Amino acid sequence: MANDRVNTVKKPSEIYVFTRTGEVRGAQRWSDTHVSSSGGGGWVGPQGGRVEAAQVHSNVVQRGKFFLCEDNGTEHEIHSLFGVRDGQRVIAAWGGDQASQRGYLMGLHNMATGERLIMDREVRRLNASFGGCALAIAALVAAVLGAVFFGSGLLSVASGSTDG
Repeated sequence: MANDRVNTVKKPSEIYVFTRTGEVRGAQRWSDTHVSSSGGGGWVGPQGGRVEAAQVHSNVVQRGKFFLCEDNGTEHEIHSLFGVRDGQRVIAAWGGDQASQRGYLMGLHNMATGERLIMDREVRRLNASFGGCALAIAALVAAVLGAVFFGSGLLSVASGSTDG
C-alpha cells in the first residue's frame, strides 16, 4: 500500500488503481513548531558598546493521521489533515503500478459528511512516474477517482466494495 516502491508506468495496462473502504480509528491532529534564532550579539567595553537583538523565527506545520480499518481487519495508516472522526466510514483510492501493486494515495471520501479530497501533490507525483503515456494514464486515474468519489457507477462504493 505504501508508496515507497511504485514503479514507472510505461503503458496504460500497467496502471493499478484500487480503493479501500473502512472505519476510521485513532484520528489525530497535531502541530509541529520549529523555532530558530539567528544574529544577535555585540560587544561591551569601558567606553560603551553595541548590542544586536537576535531574530527569532518559527514555523508551524499542521499534521494529522488516522487508521482506515477494513471490515476484514486490515488497517491502513493515512497521513492527512482530512476531516474525519473515529467511527466514520471512509473510502481511500490509490494509484500505482500493476507490478508492485502499490500506489500513491490519490483521494479520500468521508461517507458520513460527504467531504472529498483529491491529493493534488500525489496525483502530480504519480503522473511523473507515468513516463511517456502520462496523459492517457492521468485520464484513466481521473475517471476512476470520479467513479469512486462522485458515484458515476463504474465502481460500487455504496456497498463498501474494496475492489483492487
